[in-house]
Amino acid sequence: MGRWLEHTVTTDIQAPVEQVWTVWSDLEAMPRWMHWIESVTTTPGDPDLTDWTLAAQGFRFHWKARITQRVEAQQLHWESVGGLPTKGAVRFYPEAGATAVKLTVSYELPGVLAPLMEPTILGGIVTKELQANLDRFRDLVQSGYGRKGFGAATSSKRSSQAADRFFDRAVEALGRSDQTGALLALRAALAAQPTHVPSLNELGAVMLSNGDATEALGCFERALPVATDAQRPQVLNNLACALLELQRPEAALERLDLALTLLPDHAQARCQRGVALQALGRLPEAQQQLEQAVQANPSDPKALVNLALVHQELDQLQAALACAKRAFERAPNDHNIRWLLATLLLASGLAAQAWPLFESRLFADNAIGLYAYPDLPVWDPSSEPSPPTLLLVAEQGLGDCLMWLRFLPLLRPMCQRIELCGPASLQPLLGGLQLVDAYLTPETLEQSTAQRFLPLLSLGLAVPDLLGQAAACLAALHVQPPQRSLDHWRSLRDATPEALLVGVHWQGNPMAEGRSHLRGRSMPLAALRSLQQLPNCQWVSLQYGAGEEQITAADRRQWFVPWQDQVDQAPSLEDRAALLRACDLLVTTDSMVAHLAGLVGTPTLLLLHHCPEWRWREGACPGLYPTHTILRQRSAGDWQPVVADAAARIGQWPRRA
Repeated sequence: MGRWLEHTVTTDIQAPVEQVWTVWSDLEAMPRWMHWIESVTTTPGDPDLTDWTLAAQGFRFHWKARITQRVEAQQLHWESVGGLPTKGAVRFYPEAGATAVKLTVSYELPGVLAPLMEPTILGGIVTKELQANLDRFRDLVQSGYGRKGFGAATSSKRSSQAADRFFDRAVEALGRSDQTGALLALRAALAAQPTHVPSLNELGAVMLSNGDATEALGCFERALPVATDAQRPQVLNNLACALLELQRPEAALERLDLALTLLPDHAQARCQRGVALQALGRLPEAQQQLEQAVQANPSDPKALVNLALVHQELDQLQAALACAKRAFERAPNDHNIRWLLATLLLASGLAAQAWPLFESRLFADNAIGLYAYPDLPVWDPSSEPSPPTLLLVAEQGLGDCLMWLRFLPLLRPMCQRIELCGPASLQPLLGGLQLVDAYLTPETLEQSTAQRFLPLLSLGLAVPDLLGQAAACLAALHVQPPQRSLDHWRSLRDATPEALLVGVHWQGNPMAEGRSHLRGRSMPLAALRSLQQLPNCQWVSLQYGAGEEQITAADRRQWFVPWQDQVDQAPSLEDRAALLRACDLLVTTDSMVAHLAGLVGTPTLLLLHHCPEWRWREGACPGLYPTHTILRQRSAGDWQPVVADAAARIGQWPRRA
């Protein structure tokens, strides 16, 4: 037999006892104000017998209860009939137009909870929740609910009230991060009233947060025609958010303009209008809108973050950093803000300040994540000794992996054994480097003998000054592609001995380029076609996957080497490394190929957009790739001067003897 607990709470309501009694007697409406109660159903033909469902903290209980004593407008007693053992009473005390209410509830602590919870702790939680529920009941009554004529007892009104109850329950579920419960409640609200605007709006917001912008858009479009004048600006704002996620900034801008026409002081819409303008490349206008949004609501970290992103894209690094710091002050635990601030600090050469914040890259909304997630504790170099065996886990794209590999030897003085888990494609390239004691893939992760693991890009926590050692670490690597493959590509190159072999690459990972600071880093192949007119050059495409579709039949006939098909059929990392080593020169945008060329020592003209990523900034990572010459856009989107500069340099490039 379990232990019985009893709780008593009270409240004073500024309403006559008849009204208070009427509201309490509507048992099926209790979930509207008693948030742990999921439903109450009266048994047909027996109004004193009800079926109850409680859902809280991941547990769900059902029971029937019978009213054992009813004194009109004075008191009500009940006890359970099977299910969760419970009983209670509510008493009403009229006081000159007001009413004091005393609620007492007793229940037997369920056996499943008894081993998990100290009764005194559980009692405090339940008492607090009961008091909150009774206070909500008070607020409901004082709002006028239950007064004669307050609501017509029509089917439409009942449907609206049911939708309101389910909506309130959804809000409560979201407040405790129970998204599944919230979705169920929102769909129940819309089943009761399909045009319930708050539920459509909230359901759309949940769908949007889950990455389902198409369904979110449908919810907002259903809400808009039935929204009241007061609701329309927010619905339009949310609709624009969905359109922005769907890469439709022009349509989003139209909705936001309408929202601001209806409500000029709508700070969220002003902020989103800045985001839409940024997506359209209208950066000065975006900056103006976001500055107005920040001025209207200085405490809103989202407006500050969006303004920081616009400053960053305008290459106004210090202004971006200032905005990100202000946003961080207002929301220091927001992973998106922390990650943005970290990258801006890295771009400013302040790596030691950046590394702790840089950990938020793993938890931010657009996080790429790790190649694998070991069942091991994460090593915290700031508070824990070095483990005997450390497992490093690769992350982000291949370019990041290639850049960070050079730093692995810095861990040798700390750990007896180092393991690395990453993509299988990387393993052959590392075979002769002896950087790690074991290379694992996600499929062989169980072979790890490590006591702790660390994400690869978290090495800065263990070695804060590692970026300052980038050149020395790279020089010690000696990456050597397979000799047989290298000889093959060199023999093809040397068939035209008087001509430079120049590799070209123009398109990075499109998935990564959805982020504003990477937007525009790739170029169309058409922007490079003027290079084919340079004399004494032979050209080979190193483009694989995205961007390869831009190669025309004419390019293959007139521009690229006759053996281009052999290159296209050899896409392994080893083959690419060997081909790059055989090239006299590489012309590329910011991509994995740029990092691979740096590892094998190929001279490279690195063509960067006007707002390059932090690692390419002057002073951020000195000596990252000594063989690279950076050619950077002067204005956003204008590749012509950059390509012209590259052409002039190639024309003067020394030929092989």
